[in-house]
Amino acid sequence: KDFPFDRLYDLSVAELGELIRMPAYGRDLYKFVHRFPRLDITAHIQPITRSILKIELTITPDFEYKRSVHGAGQQFWIVVEDVDAEDILHYEPFVLEAKFAQEEHFITFTVPLFDPLPPQYFIRLYSDRWLMSETTLPVSFRKLALPKAFAKPTDLFDLKHLPTTVIKDKTLRDTFFPNVKQFNAIHTQIFQTLYGTSSPVLLAAPPGSEKIHAAYLAIIRHIQMGKKTGAGPKMMYMGPLESIVQNKFSEWQNLFKKIGIHIGVLNGDLKHDLKIFEENSLILTTPLFCNMLTTQSKGKRAIQESLGLFIIDEIQFVGGKDGHMIEAVVSRMRQLFAAANKNHIRMRMVALSTSLANARDVGDWIGASKDNSFNFHPRLRPRPLELSIRGFHQLSFTSRMLAMSNPTLLALQKNSHGNSIVFTPSQNQTKYAAKEVALAVAGSPDPLQFVTISDEEEMGKLVAQLEDKTLRQTIPYGIGLLTEALSENDKNLVEQWYKDGIIRVLFIHSKLAWSIALKSQNVVVMGTKYYDGNVRRFIDYAIMDIIHMTGIASEPNSDGASTCFIFCQASKTSYYREFIYNPYPIESHFRFFLTDHLNAAISTGGVKNKQGCVNYLTWTFFYRRLNKNPNYYDLSAANHEGISEYLSDLIQQTLSDLEDSHCITTSSEDHSVSPQNLGRIATHYSIQTNTVELISSSLSKRLKVTGLIDLISHASEFEELPLRQNEEKLLSKIAGKLPYRVNTTSFVTAASKVNVLLQSHYSRLRLNRALEVDKKIVLKITQRLLAAIVDIAASHMHLTPALAAMELSQMGIQALWKKDSPLMQLPFISKSIAKECDSLGLKTVFDMSEMDEERDKVLAPLELSKSEMFEFANALNRYPYIGLNYELVSKNITADEIVEIRIVFDIEDEEEQVKSIFAPFYPSDQPMRDSWWVVIGDPTVREVHAVKKVSLPEQPSLTVEFYAPPDPGEYKFHLYFMCDSYLGCDQEFEIPFKVNQ
Repeated sequence: KDFPFDRLYDLSVAELGELIRMPAYGRDLYKFVHRFPRLDITAHIQPITRSILKIELTITPDFEYKRSVHGAGQQFWIVVEDVDAEDILHYEPFVLEAKFAQEEHFITFTVPLFDPLPPQYFIRLYSDRWLMSETTLPVSFRKLALPKAFAKPTDLFDLKHLPTTVIKDKTLRDTFFPNVKQFNAIHTQIFQTLYGTSSPVLLAAPPGSEKIHAAYLAIIRHIQMGKKTGAGPKMMYMGPLESIVQNKFSEWQNLFKKIGIHIGVLNGDLKHDLKIFEENSLILTTPLFCNMLTTQSKGKRAIQESLGLFIIDEIQFVGGKDGHMIEAVVSRMRQLFAAANKNHIRMRMVALSTSLANARDVGDWIGASKDNSFNFHPRLRPRPLELSIRGFHQLSFTSRMLAMSNPTLLALQKNSHGNSIVFTPSQNQTKYAAKEVALAVAGSPDPLQFVTISDEEEMGKLVAQLEDKTLRQTIPYGIGLLTEALSENDKNLVEQWYKDGIIRVLFIHSKLAWSIALKSQNVVVMGTKYYDGNVRRFIDYAIMDIIHMTGIASEPNSDGASTCFIFCQASKTSYYREFIYNPYPIESHFRFFLTDHLNAAISTGGVKNKQGCVNYLTWTFFYRRLNKNPNYYDLSAANHEGISEYLSDLIQQTLSDLEDSHCITTSSEDHSVSPQNLGRIATHYSIQTNTVELISSSLSKRLKVTGLIDLISHASEFEELPLRQNEEKLLSKIAGKLPYRVNTTSFVTAASKVNVLLQSHYSRLRLNRALEVDKKIVLKITQRLLAAIVDIAASHMHLTPALAAMELSQMGIQALWKKDSPLMQLPFISKSIAKECDSLGLKTVFDMSEMDEERDKVLAPLELSKSEMFEFANALNRYPYIGLNYELVSKNITADEIVEIRIVFDIEDEEEQVKSIFAPFYPSDQPMRDSWWVVIGDPTVREVHAVKKVSLPEQPSLTVEFYAPPDPGEYKFHLYFMCDSYLGCDQEFEIPFKVNQ
């Protein structure tokens, strides 16, 4: 009876039977013991500051989960205790669901650290139902090295606010500061550095500081210096998110037009982006597209020759999950700037951020001196903020959100004569909370407290413009909402009514916080956790998102201050107080993505040996933080020898991974590194190295369209695709309507979701707005992957998958299957009308263009208006009409000889061909141009011998080379002329030739 319970797991069937002296029951006992809930845990600790520790917990189920015994899920409690087991430092529930019972689970949380540092903490995992089901893990701090103390924030001097008239150029002053009479205290203090010098600058300031005005000062300085020198180099603005960049483009397009400055936006297509860079003075970009431009030799050359000002907005995103791309771009820009400055070409970098604890490291990284790195404390907001953080003890997410409903209403009623914004954690919660508040207001003594229009008829006219059912219910009470699921019409109307003061309360899904350009007197953050389908649990908002939400409260109320309420789980209140009232630190995640970025450096010739790899790292933010917070980066010794050994091991492992992926080769003799074809392809299309390895290993001669869809779905680029709670039911329902089966037993993975979204796009199925947003992300990534697949298939000489990838590219742009009628690319031509066209002999778009009588018979019953007829004609005229003539230049061909084919393109109307693609189903924010593949292949053995991509009409002719077969004889190769954007315009020609002995 004294036998330890946990030792039972180690006994065999016979030993268990012997233990109870009943051998016949040994097997049953063994089965019951191994169904007893048991979890293994490991912990990885990372100090964020000297008083806060981040713990990453890995939980691995170690028992046989059976639904009849354990039900749909088992709940456990995670408890962190101090060294004396007297105080609970953190606690939260963990639910192990039956469908994920065989997988690892990852949980991240923070706990406080105390001075003096205790020897250890204890992490305990208790079952909510089973006695003796307990796991304890001691976490030792014996080797824990705390981060170095942070530099003191910049003092704000008591200076007289400068008037904007210090900018002598009235045109520039009125353009950038039309309603500003004087600068605030922060801008006054940094004015001389930004406007009077051309040095790199970092401005880290609290929300509401109008940091963009600092960018305007740098732009004005840049323009004026250009006028004096006559050089007028270009400017580039990089925002961390596509939504931020699009907002800036909408805001700045007319602003800069007033002073004769043209602006353009990069979209990731190299030829398009180089043209945008050449034709515009201000270029807007995201980190991804800037990375794609700066990894190409032409892009590097253009930047070094003509870029004079590089503005990085919200640089604190470098500490976020996608911050590695920002780090790679800024580090590469520093290298380019350093090389340009040696040639006496002056370049300037200006970075904007929220207040940071380690701003000095960020400033050093971008090249800003100590005097030019400004880091103002969060309490120095130009406008006072009354901040309230309230904790709720309900541990269930649903119960906690319900408990927040009444406090949210009270917070709104306190500011009923002003405007308020409420951030909620999900789309459903946004609608539910808005309806709950509307119902409460409707039953109150003052149902019109949030309404400025009392006339019911006038309000009815406004409501009649809306499509969303929930909005129609809430708008009459002055309450609006914004989610991804809203149509563009509803979204624009609600935003405009809020700006005009027609509605005073706006509920917004927190995911849109960075997408809106709105301000408020009062902000309520209704919950700080959201569901992440990738880890299948509720996780905390990033601290930078919380700070941004508080910054939206920047309009003064009647007391001259703004108000903000943060409602969160009780255990998180101290964490938010620490980082909202004080600057917070950011750390690098670059090492986890070093494989891709080092591959790019090797592929472009920037790194040629192992020492070059080390030199490459010295430009990064990661290198600057390595010895400042060694434990965060798993650095055992923060001295020179320890860092050298750490970097050497990191680089060796990275190079080994790249070599295993066939992206590079290394030499053991001179330690040189050389790029391979797969590595160059990954860099050119900005895709991950493990994705090109997956594609390369999965391609076969017989792989067709359906196989390619499945292959694309498993690309690593989709790992961060949003997976919403209970979304698998909807995806499963959609999958039942698709022409090809999705090979999965569960729709809770990114791969299954991508497959469903791609097939639904080709089938033109209607999806809800949230899935449409996801589909937009998937399609943009898919087009890059398809271009890479063509190149990889060509390198393997696989003809079938290369042609299939080209067809998939057309299908993605036009939202059609290859088997569908090409006439459906035209507006108003449905599948039924396309069948009618076929019966009249109208089988292709060329037929529709040439056979006027038959076309009129089809269009007449549709009764199209003039505008619709114009749209139809416009689409018809945009369709490419291109002929092709070829000549076999090589004569007397011998085995393995290079064969030349001269191709001349016959473009019917060159002006028409310059027009953008007609693709109403493809979610592009900018006009797109079509491109063409020229393929030489042997269909008898399914081999491709040459592939070239051309843009027309810029390249009216082309010479293609390929190697003749090794055996003498008669051959019939085929020339394929494939469009990347339209179906039905591909051409195929037979090329007969003889190989002599």
